[in-house]
Amino acid sequence: MNVTAQPPRTDYQHSWPLLAARHDIGEWRHKAGIAARALGADHDAVHVARLGVTELLGNVCKHVAEPQCQLVVAVEGEVLCVRLFDRSHEAPRVTTPDHLAESGRGLWLLRELAFDIGYTLTTGGKWVWIHCALNAGTAVSRAAHGLRPGVLVHDPKPEMIAVVEEVEGFRVKLRRPSGMSWTAERTRLRPATAYEHRQFRALAALQRLRQKGLACPDGPDGPDAGSGRLSPGPAV
Repeated sequence: MNVTAQPPRTDYQHSWPLLAARHDIGEWRHKAGIAARALGADHDAVHVARLGVTELLGNVCKHVAEPQCQLVVAVEGEVLCVRLFDRSHEAPRVTTPDHLAESGRGLWLLRELAFDIGYTLTTGGKWVWIHCALNAGTAVSRAAHGLRPGVLVHDPKPEMIAVVEEVEGFRVKLRRPSGMSWTAERTRLRPATAYEHRQFRALAALQRLRQKGLACPDGPDGPDAGSGRLSPGPAV
């Protein structure tokens, strides 16, 4: 096996410099699986990590002239990350596979199995990365596997609850009762709580009243009429 140095290791990351070669892919696949399990990954996450290493190293052997690579298996929060650096600046492409073909399904299959797959160009080449839930018990996993149109989720970036309108790969289109919509990465979403379901129904009802011209949020005498205690909630 062509290894340029002993892999540095931390409690949250395993990293190896290597020279990509087809006859070594099986060994690196095995190493990645062991590293993923050591980091707390369950069977499904280990499978994605092993498949990712096979596909990414296979693409380097097929498309990149220089074999120098860096393989990283790491944990970020509840997410297992597999990254491979190579010396090419050519962006990987995910295409819909021809089901009669004997190859060409790798990245497409990874995109279907993982939460997130992408690349980052650098001066010396590029990192290609794959993210999946560390294990099925995480909030990340519960959110991702239950994502479908009509499901209510919480997005922490704008601190809002919204309904899933469309799921395409690792991108999810969300919508608020007001019509506000945006796209979020599925890894950051979690299922809405029972309270958030009630809150969303109330917001939707208020929006319907506004559309009918019946809502009067400030009261008949202005915003200071009456008193009470209100819990802050997200904007509509």
